[in-house]
Amino acid sequence: MQSFIERMAEGNRAAPTTAAEGWTAHPSFPGVELKSLVRGAATGGAFSTLMVRIAPGGAMLPHRHDGQVEQHFVVSGQGVVDLAGRAVDYAEGALLIIPRATEHSIRAGETGMTLMALHAAAEAGRQDTADLRRALLRETNRLAPRAAPAHPAPRPLRAARRAAR
Repeated sequence: MQSFIERMAEGNRAAPTTAAEGWTAHPSFPGVELKSLVRGAATGGAFSTLMVRIAPGGAMLPHRHDGQVEQHFVVSGQGVVDLAGRAVDYAEGALLIIPRATEHSIRAGETGMTLMALHAAAEAGRQDTADLRRALLRETNRLAPRAAPAHPAPRPLRAARRAAR
C-alpha cells in the first residue's frame, strides 16, 4: 500500500503540456474549458487540481459540490463570483475558499478569466475532511515520531488525573 506522500508524488509525475494543450470543453457550461493538473486517482481521492478557462462574458451557472471544499486562485483576467448570494470580485491573484455544499457561480469579465481550482476531497463522498486529516496525521507521525515530553506533568496535575480515574 502506498503512503500518502508516495501518492502525492505519483500525482505530480504527469507529463507537462504546453499552455495550449490539454483543454477540454466543460460538460455543462458552454464557453468554459478544463485542464486537469492532478487527478483525484493520483492522490487517493484526497484532492484534485484543474485549470478553468472561461471565455469573455462566459459563466459557470449556480452549482455546488456537496462532498468537496473548493479553492480558486485567479491566474489571469477578472470577473465576479456569486458565493451564496454575495458578489465577490475576482481579479488576478485573488484566492477564495468555497465551503462544502455552498452554491456559487462565476462570470468572467470582458477579457475572460483563467483560474486554478482545487477540490478536496477529489470526488464527492470519497474521502471527507476528517479522513484526510487522519491520513495526514498518520503520515506525519510515521515520518517524524513524537519525542517524549521534556518534563513530567506537575505533581498537582498528576494527582488530579489519578483522582479522576
